[in-house]
Amino acid sequence: MKSPNNQRVLFFINTVTSYQDNFYKALSRIMNIKIIVLSKKYSNYKFKIDGKKYLFLDDIKFPKKKIEQVIFNFRPKSIIFGGYRLKYSYYINKIIKEKNIKSYYWLERLDGSKKLKLFLNKILLKKILKKATGILAIGNEAKKFYKKFNNNIINLPYSIKFIAKIAKPKINKKKIKFLFVGQLIKRKNIEIIINLLSTKTFPNFQMTFVGEGTYQNKILNLSRKNKNIKYYGFQNNNKLKTIYQKNDVLIFLSKFDGWGVVALEAMNYKLAIISSKNVGSKEIFCKDNFIIKPKANELEKKINYIIKNYKKIRDLGNKNRKLLKFSLCNSNNSVKKFIEFTQ
Repeated sequence: MKSPNNQRVLFFINTVTSYQDNFYKALSRIMNIKIIVLSKKYSNYKFKIDGKKYLFLDDIKFPKKKIEQVIFNFRPKSIIFGGYRLKYSYYINKIIKEKNIKSYYWLERLDGSKKLKLFLNKILLKKILKKATGILAIGNEAKKFYKKFNNNIINLPYSIKFIAKIAKPKINKKKIKFLFVGQLIKRKNIEIIINLLSTKTFPNFQMTFVGEGTYQNKILNLSRKNKNIKYYGFQNNNKLKTIYQKNDVLIFLSKFDGWGVVALEAMNYKLAIISSKNVGSKEIFCKDNFIIKPKANELEKKINYIIKNYKKIRDLGNKNRKLLKFSLCNSNNSVKKFIEFTQ
């Protein structure tokens, strides 16, 4: 696919994540892009990103002047905002209006349980999004929500690089391997898993935690008492790939996740998934997986069921991987959709 010579796109985002980097790498092979990032800092994450591809504003003495300089020199056809409340957005939108540049907002769904915050955000969104050229909604739920504010909208979820070949060992029925990857914080509902494993023992079971956050000391203590519980801190992509390869089932019980890229990573490596109903990415993985209310008794039931029916795990994993390959969560597919929409 080739894009027009004048198809220059500027991204304005809060911070950088590894999965965004996958998308930008795939897109940069086809069109000319620049990425302005508000901050390098991201709680509980230590991503190793090639800084040469990004302009980080926390390194700049006069950020507004630098933003204006980048827009003037780069002359983007479109600017993509990775959020609707980003610092300097109002200033950039004034330039957009003056230069007749297209503007798009790339947005996750909002947490509907926080009624007052949602009400206030709707007022702000109505004002901001009606002036935008279009919206890139992260998931179908987000698309349905944001369509109220702007009809020019597509579903463009976060995406990752699909790995052509993976080595997956056979499932050991004497040790079914469960995995949690992510921030060890309250929103991820990590205490449900910790409390369950502190009071219950499962046969033929191993649990691995990967990540950092407020619950890491509790998990570390738990791992010292139980040899079937393993804990790793934050892991770079190469080490994380090895961990995914060795595990069978992802546990993903967030109280709320606008999307949840960890599920896509698990799909890439043929893992079955136990997921909360409250994560956006549940729409992408095989519906035969285990989508539950994020409660301890529900999790306990699913763990016991999977251990007794371990032969189903690889079938679910294979279905998940196939769905990922042909979905918009594969960065190559996502890039094509992005170009079609923004040209």
